[in-house]
Amino acid sequence: MLRITKVSFLIIILVCSFSAYSISWTSYGDSAETVLPLNVLTIIENNEHSLWDEFAMLSLIPYVVFHENNAVYVSPIVYDCNNLPTQYLLEDWLNYCSQYGGLDTLLTVGNISHIHSMPANHVISFKLEDPLTFSLDVAEKLWTYSDEAVIALINEIAFNDSSSEIMFSGSLTSPVLETEFDTPVTDLASFTIDRIDGYPGCHLSVDSGDAFSIVEVLMRTKLGNVEQLFLEWLPHVGIKNDTFFIFVPGISVSAAIKTYPKSSSHVKVTYFPGKIHYILVNSSPSYIHATLKWSGENTSLKLYLISPDGYIYSSSSEVSEGLHVLKAVGVKTGKWALVVVKTSNYGIANYTIEVSIGNHQRQLGCMLETAANAAVLASKLHAPLILADINSSRIIDELRRLHVEKVYLLGINDDRVVQFHEWLINSGFIVEVLSSLKSIREMLGASGCTMFSYFENPSEFAPAALISAFHNFTVLALGSSHCEEHDDIYYIAKMIWGWLLHSSDTYHGHKELICPYPSYEISSLWMTKLYDKTVEMLIDRLGFEVRKVIISSSRYDITAALDRSLAGSLIVGRMIGLDHISRTVFISRNMLSRFIATLNMRNMISATFTTYAKINWSEGSPKIEYTPDSLKTLIERSCYELEAHTHLPNIVSSLENGSCMWIYLGHGMGGSGFGFFKPDVWRGYEKGGSVENPDANFDGFVDSSDNEEHYYYYSIYDFNASIGNLHSMVFISYGCVSGAWEVPTIFLQHGASAIMASVTTAYAFFADKVIYAMVKYMVIGKKFGEAFRYVIREYCAVYGKKMSGFVYTSWYILMGDIDLTLYPRGYSSCKPVLLSEVYDTEKPRILQFSYRVITENNSLQITVKATDNKGIKTVVMYYSFDNSSWNKVEMQFIGNSTYTCTIKLNNARTVYIYVEAVDFFLNVERTAVKEIHLESAYNLQLILVILFLPCIAILVAVIVYRKCLCKVS
Repeated sequence: MLRITKVSFLIIILVCSFSAYSISWTSYGDSAETVLPLNVLTIIENNEHSLWDEFAMLSLIPYVVFHENNAVYVSPIVYDCNNLPTQYLLEDWLNYCSQYGGLDTLLTVGNISHIHSMPANHVISFKLEDPLTFSLDVAEKLWTYSDEAVIALINEIAFNDSSSEIMFSGSLTSPVLETEFDTPVTDLASFTIDRIDGYPGCHLSVDSGDAFSIVEVLMRTKLGNVEQLFLEWLPHVGIKNDTFFIFVPGISVSAAIKTYPKSSSHVKVTYFPGKIHYILVNSSPSYIHATLKWSGENTSLKLYLISPDGYIYSSSSEVSEGLHVLKAVGVKTGKWALVVVKTSNYGIANYTIEVSIGNHQRQLGCMLETAANAAVLASKLHAPLILADINSSRIIDELRRLHVEKVYLLGINDDRVVQFHEWLINSGFIVEVLSSLKSIREMLGASGCTMFSYFENPSEFAPAALISAFHNFTVLALGSSHCEEHDDIYYIAKMIWGWLLHSSDTYHGHKELICPYPSYEISSLWMTKLYDKTVEMLIDRLGFEVRKVIISSSRYDITAALDRSLAGSLIVGRMIGLDHISRTVFISRNMLSRFIATLNMRNMISATFTTYAKINWSEGSPKIEYTPDSLKTLIERSCYELEAHTHLPNIVSSLENGSCMWIYLGHGMGGSGFGFFKPDVWRGYEKGGSVENPDANFDGFVDSSDNEEHYYYYSIYDFNASIGNLHSMVFISYGCVSGAWEVPTIFLQHGASAIMASVTTAYAFFADKVIYAMVKYMVIGKKFGEAFRYVIREYCAVYGKKMSGFVYTSWYILMGDIDLTLYPRGYSSCKPVLLSEVYDTEKPRILQFSYRVITENNSLQITVKATDNKGIKTVVMYYSFDNSSWNKVEMQFIGNSTYTCTIKLNNARTVYIYVEAVDFFLNVERTAVKEIHLESAYNLQLILVILFLPCIAILVAVIVYRKCLCKVS
């Protein structure tokens, strides 16, 4: 374990002092590219009934987010939506552009009705149409020339979604059963919770009186290992520990009660009746949708889905009285169990379960993968993208208009590739086929990838393409591979998360996500297996060892278990959002943060300290400090100002005053809010303590929640109503489960650019070190993803290597761009680039145009001087003899902006000529037609010869006469 010595701490301080403003922003993907803002805004109609809007985004990405001349140009893309994150992003972007004359170009797609009209110098509007028509319209309107183009094979035909239906029915007539007993007076009481046939539901209640108690419920898994069903500790005495859980078929359950001081506990076990129905899934990946309906007075039921591995995968949610729905996606082949349980004490329930089992269409995943990667490649090449479902003649016409020479044809596992390839070759184009992720990755050349899932929302491919275009990453759809081994990745991640979420339903208002111990099966087996299978899949599909991974998904689709399994071994981050609309806003903000944050941010870090530890921070030294003291020293010696507050009004004022980061060290309230302290102090303290001596009970841990006079709970919903635009602030949280539930969503809505928090419980002392280390790396300019990887490797379980001994397994995840840094390092307020500065619309200038007839070889020489702001591509002279057909000849460059050519005149009497100068964007300047009468030129030459001959004769006579005189003399 790495610790900070006095020498290393001094080095960190010196590095910070000398490099506070000298670290430049580079290295997106693997290449050192400068990031430049593009003065453009793109708004796309949100069409809920098709993927046309997502395909429209892909068609526009290469025009508004692209790589050119060792730079990546970025601009925001948003859906037409008036939600809070969109409002705040547009507010920041328009304010930024207003410093430089306002928004220059607005691109709109479809019917824009939610976002009010944006003031822009240029507005370009598109009709939302089918992908082929739209992509061709974009090429025609926005592109004037490109020697390369990208074609992606898509299929707008709906994929057949064949599903099978199963019906179950039954009655639950048995009453609940109860058993009660008292444990001996002890500090550890263990007992088995016996199974009773026909009673799969169990409610356990433990009352330990005035003793402090911890209750843990364990199950023996199908593999013979131990797994945790429930763990709860209560900091206050006199409160019962209780949980409701399901007996998984074929396992045994035990419980343990730890009390301090030694005490007897009263245990009550209530069994609830239910039935188990089995279903067989024959293919992978599949989905299971189940609808539970029942009737019966004063009855309530719930439905659980158990995986073939013996884990609760999902549970039902209430739609209305007597109606529950369960949805599970990404399920694999095997025998699944549906457990229906009566959760009320009384009544008879008659129920039916309607089950639909269907397959996720792999070819849909391949098509979305193809389209997304085509947008990334077109962004890298800065070339137009055409989305083709048929070999339309319009495609050939547009390619020829653009003067395309080479076409990149993408179609992953698509049989149409051969036909399209032959068609394009026969049309005269050079074609390179990319029909696998491996070939696409080789073309992109980057060492990272972005993962998304189409199981719950196919629209997810568009935001994944956007962030991948920014990074030049390969896009990978989970579930699109034709190898069933790869399907295990989504399934295992979902199974782990489902188990943590559904295995123990508490009566305390929310479900706790318990941090799994290393010895339990999830940590010791499934997390390691998830890592191994993911790395194997990436190597198999991409052909190399991936170093950077971005997950573009909600935390409930591709679950946070995947992030955590990879963290420490790889650089991994997540683009969050409740849906693809908010995720697109979050991605746009991350791309633009280094610019728009300069409007409001200061070198100031806000902090709230209400729960923290007293730790030895120096190895080999007895020095012990409270975490707030260590952070205060670190921050203030790293060129930042620290504002520490514990009372909400002061915290909000600090955040609105330009904080670049808020550090929260306090209880996470199970992800439901924050623990604050009033009146405002720089750090909270325990009952009987003070700011100077906060640890009143001298246990090395300060928990100000026991100071009821000053401590108060503030819900995340109230917090949401208290704050405004955070202007790309970073949020780092110590609190348990603050990376789950609503907390990250609220920060995203208010314009945070990055969030690091735990989605499970967090252990004291270790959590302090995690937060301190993350801040340490960020204040010296490390990128977020790199800093996060270092932190996990130092203090947390790394599943890419064998775990030994106790390791801190809390599931911290990073939400935000992996290459973002903390303000001000890498941030700059530079003028946004205009489209006209990138896409040249200015014609070349022809400064001189002259000609001369060369009689010796009967030819005509033309000389032209031409210039262009972006460079001349060609200068061509067109000519016609005696009003015959026109010919052309390319003029040769001879230096100093001068071009020349010579043509034979043959026997022509009149020649007509004009010159065209063409730049690299096919802007053309043309001279007027010049008419040259060659007969007049010939007559003039004859006259000159006739007049010149007598002169020669006289000259010869004079020379002869002088020679004669010389001889006479």
